[in-house]
Amino acid sequence: MKTERSKLLSSELVKLLTLRSVWVTGLVTVGICITMSVLTAPSIGEAIAVNDPALAAGTTPELVSLEWVNMGLVGIIVIGVVAGSSEYVGDQIKISLLAVPNRMTLITVKSFALLLFTFALAIITIPTLSLLSQLTLGDLSVINKGIPTSLIWKWIGGIIYWVAMAQISFSFGILARQALIPLFVLIVISQLVGPLLYFLPFLMKYLPVSAGAQLVDTSIVADNQNGALTPVMAFIVLFVWVVVIFGTAAFRFCRKENVA
Repeated sequence: MKTERSKLLSSELVKLLTLRSVWVTGLVTVGICITMSVLTAPSIGEAIAVNDPALAAGTTPELVSLEWVNMGLVGIIVIGVVAGSSEYVGDQIKISLLAVPNRMTLITVKSFALLLFTFALAIITIPTLSLLSQLTLGDLSVINKGIPTSLIWKWIGGIIYWVAMAQISFSFGILARQALIPLFVLIVISQLVGPLLYFLPFLMKYLPVSAGAQLVDTSIVADNQNGALTPVMAFIVLFVWVVVIFGTAAFRFCRKENVA
């Protein structure tokens, strides 16, 4: 049984990576996040050093370049939505069900394959962009005497954020059976998290993008503590969203008539 599941997981990973839009988006996301973080970090460090009033409230040396985690979320959303919606392109879902008749097994393994892929992207990208940016800050760098635990927790928060949002995006791709609408809605909301938190803090702080962003970059609520969540609450919010949305997608996927 374990061998069969391992083979199934391997085949789903291969299927995921044969989607050109997935691996290209993954490479572009890693490349842009790391490159842009290194290029922008020195100017942010200089602004912090002179206490530039134009600097975003709450920005500290430890947070330098971590805003690129939220920017990189666009790529993660694309990967998740494509991984889910691709089953409804042509006769792919019929082929998949012929290979794996158990629908719950199929969607679970597809989800786990996506989890492994996005985890790999996150664990490479997030610590790397943070460490390389810190190296450009000179005396302001928080890693001059070792990597602080608080920074490691922000990396972990970023990794959780990317993995969770990939699962949510995947689930929306399954529910919508196409990519365009989920991509538009999720990308727009993810990139407007700051304004949403500012104008509607009591409601918007419970969105998965708001909760996840606060696990990485607390400066987004520096001007408005009404939108703030504790790290534990932010994790719970993300977890609940993943369970509810994936559960809904799995329920629909497992219905017999759910074949394109």
